[in-house]
Formats: sequence, C-alpha cells, structure tokens
Amino acid sequence: MTIKRKKITGIILFLFPVPLLVLTLQAYAILEFGIRNITFQRDDDPDQIILIGQAISMVLALVGILAIIGLFIGTPFGIWMYISARKQEKSVLPKLNK
Repeated sequence: MTIKRKKITGIILFLFPVPLLVLTLQAYAILEFGIRNITFQRDDDPDQIILIGQAISMVLALVGILAIIGLFIGTPFGIWMYISARKQEKSVLPKLNK
C-alpha cells in the first residue's frame, strides 16, 4: 500500500464512523416521529405501518451498531495508519531531497 493511499485510508477510518452514527440517530428520530404521527392520524390499519417502521428501525439499529464498532475499532486503527504513513513519508522525503 502506498503512503498516500495509507494516509487516505487512515483519514477515512478515523472520520467515517462519527457522521455515520450521527446520520443514523437522525434518521431514527425522524422515522419515530413520522411513524408516531402517521399512526395517530390513521385509524384503519396502523399495524402495517408500525410493522414497516419497526423493520426500518431494526436496519437503522444495525447500522448504528456498525458505527459504534467503527468508533471503537476503526478510529484507533485509522489514527495508527495515518501516523505510520506520516512517519514513512518523513523518512522517505530526506532521501528524495539528496
């Protein structure tokens, strides 16, 4: 893996879990608010809407779990990759300048 690619991968692993977790929590809140309002307004068959909402909530929960795992595993690994790529870059640059 090249130094540039290692740095980019490290940055992605470091930064990606945080926005993923925030977006998941926002989507979950919007979904819960929407399902609550739709089922409150409809009287004919709210069970089907609730079932669909629960299925989407389960998918969002799995994405949230992946984001949390990414925070605990991906973030330190991303920092390590970025720092090691920077060290490699610093050791290679003096050789290129000679």
